[in-house]
Amino acid sequence: MGGALAVLLFLGIVALAVAALVYMSWQTIVMYSIMRRWPRVPAVAHQARALSSNRRSSAVMMEVDVEYEIGGIRRRKWCRVPDRTGFAVAGNDRSAAQRRLFDRYSGGKTIEIIVNPQDPDEAYLRLPSLLVLFMMMFGAVAFPAAILLPMWD
Repeated sequence: MGGALAVLLFLGIVALAVAALVYMSWQTIVMYSIMRRWPRVPAVAHQARALSSNRRSSAVMMEVDVEYEIGGIRRRKWCRVPDRTGFAVAGNDRSAAQRRLFDRYSGGKTIEIIVNPQDPDEAYLRLPSLLVLFMMMFGAVAFPAAILLPMWD
């Protein structure tokens, strides 16, 4: 009896983890489909700053101080990516790659941002990452399969 209860509890935890991955995937799909219809607006990138940087990761979380005009009103705010995935930096010298990334998003350069037409103060540097969506969907299938397949001999 105790073994069956443990198996049911384990399967319940697996089901909750899969449900969480499916829910996050669905949120990303909805966000992507809505945001791809938002207008792209030219913006002046004043400066970029790192929010976090993990030495083991190839991604840098950053936000950019941008100035843009929409609906005849000039706005200035800090923008980032909507799914908080960051920007990939490649190469052996991470600090040089990060400097190049920051240079691309600072110094008065013109960049393109995505602006919510219902709330023009909501603006992002790019669409949500489809790679992250793929990884979540793959995890929703692979995680339970890796756990449950060995149980069926």
